[in-house]
Amino acid sequence: MVSPVDVLCLVMFVGLMALEGRRGIIPALVDFLCILLGLIGIRLAYMPFSEQVGPPSFAYLLLAIVVLVLTAGIAVFMSVRLKVNVTATEAAVGAFLGLCTAAVISYGFFEYLAIRYGAHAPIITDSVLSWQLYEFRGYQAFVDFMRTLMGRS
Repeated sequence: MVSPVDVLCLVMFVGLMALEGRRGIIPALVDFLCILLGLIGIRLAYMPFSEQVGPPSFAYLLLAIVVLVLTAGIAVFMSVRLKVNVTATEAAVGAFLGLCTAAVISYGFFEYLAIRYGAHAPIITDSVLSWQLYEFRGYQAFVDFMRTLMGRS
């Protein structure tokens, strides 16, 4: 059964792929890097920050909102400054970067839910996408397959 969290993630995937596909490679790459580096910064800073603002889940959410707002501001600034025609190849690469950006944001969302409700909460375990976006089971199975294929198991 698809949960509301899955629907939110799927809408985000489709929306970011369409948006970044229209904007092209450079803005999509900047957005991806801002979100990725922002998520790394959030993971490092939310526990010390929670000592000043309250529970760790609130600190994580507050930092995530700041990163998303800053990234949106940079995206709007770049869209205004870089009025270019996007070719089909640039649109495809931009859409792929939008997919990657949505995956990073989804990971951060699942991480927030795990901090807020616990890793074994029904909101996470009932999600169809959490096993792939948060636990990376598909990636782990691929790595195990490649190790076996290369004779390193």
